[in-house]
Amino acid sequence: MNKTKTSTSLEAKVFRWVFVSGLIFVAIIIFLLWKLEVSRLAFLTAIPFLITIWLYVAFHVKNELVRHFFSLANVIESLRLGDYSLRIASKDENSAWSEVYREVNLFAEQHQQKRLLDVEANILLDKLLAEFDVPVFIFDRNNILKNCNEKGCQLFIKPKTDLIGLNTTQLHLEKLLQNQSGTVVQHWFPSQVGRWELRKNFFIQNGKRFSLVLINDLSRTLREEERNAWNRLIRVLGHELNNSLASLISVSQTLLTRLDDEKDDQWHNRFEKALNLIHERSDSLLRFTDSYTRLAKLPPPNKSSIELSSMIKKLTELVDGQFELNNSHPIQINADPDQLEQMLINLMKNAFEASAIDNPIKIEWQKFQQGIRIQIIDSGIGLPSSDNLFVPFYTTKEHGSGIGLFLCRQIVEAHDGTLQLVNRKDEQGCIAECWLPFDTKNN
Repeated sequence: MNKTKTSTSLEAKVFRWVFVSGLIFVAIIIFLLWKLEVSRLAFLTAIPFLITIWLYVAFHVKNELVRHFFSLANVIESLRLGDYSLRIASKDENSAWSEVYREVNLFAEQHQQKRLLDVEANILLDKLLAEFDVPVFIFDRNNILKNCNEKGCQLFIKPKTDLIGLNTTQLHLEKLLQNQSGTVVQHWFPSQVGRWELRKNFFIQNGKRFSLVLINDLSRTLREEERNAWNRLIRVLGHELNNSLASLISVSQTLLTRLDDEKDDQWHNRFEKALNLIHERSDSLLRFTDSYTRLAKLPPPNKSSIELSSMIKKLTELVDGQFELNNSHPIQINADPDQLEQMLINLMKNAFEASAIDNPIKIEWQKFQQGIRIQIIDSGIGLPSSDNLFVPFYTTKEHGSGIGLFLCRQIVEAHDGTLQLVNRKDEQGCIAECWLPFDTKNN
């Protein structure tokens, strides 16, 4: 049979040795008293006294030892739990226990100072991250998110407390972060889709390596600068042309009122015809420049709850062409109904003009956790190899104005969405894809 070995604590062993040593001492004293033939009364009095002193010394040594060990255990436990505020007070500065206490207290004080420095460093890091106007993320060597700024939280539409502790796989950033620093990539975040410039670096804190990741939305920045430049140009052109053409119309109207003063009928008819032509053309130019000026004055969207499928079905009855709806599920979204209808009408007209008469145009919409994707798919010749599709005044149509797609993208971005045109992969044609996020402020 296997015998189980039982371990004896240190305080029990010390108590045992003190107890045995006292027992031997008491036995020797009793033996000496018996040899000296002391009186029976003195003998019976001395024995209880010796036994009392013997037991008192044994238990006192054990209790002192237990007290020291428990004090030391409490401080070590607090250090293990991350509390460095406890200290051990020593009564005797020259004892061996006081030296142990002093070393433990110094160890706790050093770690407390280190903890304070770490807290100050984290506060400074949070303030630095808050100053960045682009999303910033910090990952440890295990690709677990340790910190991020407010811009980063907005990309995921979650508070920082819900993001900290997630890894790159859970954040769907694993493929994105595999790219080299400085790479421009297309990525779909929960709040928006765009072209992002990736910047990566690392730093060391408390002997641990952390990765610093900056993600800059290049597409929106470039489009914003492009739109501001065009807005300034349109305002200037609109102001100058409107002033000139208004004067021209005023002069032509004045000449028309004096036609009766002319005597030659043939000359009179030609003069009247020329003036009418000038007037009509001037009025047309005024309407033309006014339409461009409105691009720079697109009002902010007046959002309300819209049932998307009903709107699309209604528009298919208003716009020329055959439309095939590949979805009938009702979807609610907060958007400006007038602007959204204008955007959809422009895209549907473009698809109809690009497709053959007998080929239906497919319209699909799908609901995701973050928003809605609308696709208008035609079977035309596809997109030309041009980067100017969304540039104002640029058009590939013979009688096009070049403002339709630019206006569509302005409307979509006013709703914090994105619009892109891509060629179909399955066959010839183009896909106009609009992404509209849910209005989290109103949901």
